[in-house]
Amino acid sequence: MTDPEFAYPVTVRWGQGADTMHYWNEICAASIEMFGLPGDRFITDISAEAMTWTFRDDRDALLFKLKFSEVAC
Repeated sequence: MTDPEFAYPVTVRWGQGADTMHYWNEICAASIEMFGLPGDRFITDISAEAMTWTFRDDRDALLFKLKFSEVAC
């Protein structure tokens, strides 16, 4: 999914520190708690290799990277 308003992607690859269902539940729940539901401040895209959160504001992308720095690219 692409939208020109959302220009700041942060990718989390499957299995690199994010290798359990519990961890993915936590990262998705925490992103919703911090930024709200997808569509306002961020959108997501899922592939076979990773999940990408793309943010409207570069500060939100930076906050996400800091919060999940052990797995965010």
